[in-house]
Amino acid sequence: LGNPFNFEEDRDGFVVGVGMETVLTGAWTLKTEYRYSYYGDDTVFSFDDGDTFSDVYVEPSTHTFHLGANYKFGAESGGPAIEVPAYNWTGFYIGVAGAAGAAVTELSGDGASLDGIGGEGIRGEINAGYDRDFGSFVAGIQVDAHYGNIQSELELVFGGPSIDIDATADYGFDILARAGMKVNESTLAYV
Repeated sequence: LGNPFNFEEDRDGFVVGVGMETVLTGAWTLKTEYRYSYYGDDTVFSFDDGDTFSDVYVEPSTHTFHLGANYKFGAESGGPAIEVPAYNWTGFYIGVAGAAGAAVTELSGDGASLDGIGGEGIRGEINAGYDRDFGSFVAGIQVDAHYGNIQSELELVFGGPSIDIDATADYGFDILARAGMKVNESTLAYV
């Protein structure tokens, strides 16, 4: 997942999602996806008053809804999806997508937490992948790069001094595996 929240070191994270892809015409497909991305946790600051020591952690995640188009190299079928043409999903493809999403961040420390710090934004994505058609089942792998402005912001004011926390998912790279079943010969439902 890279380091989209600018943590001091990379953290383990994961992405899960569901989607639908359907043939538009020839080599072009249209897809829509929902993705949940978790970016791990990190210490954002520490308190030490001599008697006690407490770290404050941030734990960000994003929820995004994607709409995109893919071009599959060497596609042999044509016609709109309404006609339900036979379509072979095997092959390499490239694509673009736009996404709207929300960032949800939990701030915790010393037994207390502040959950649901949120914000929203948009992002663009380019991707490339390979799918293999096994009859009614399709599996593949995709890599993508995305850039946008999905962020959470929080300002904590303690009388005079304040602490500003910004968690921005401005860029990232994903390697995604997908597996799905054909709804019909030209539409794929996948996770």
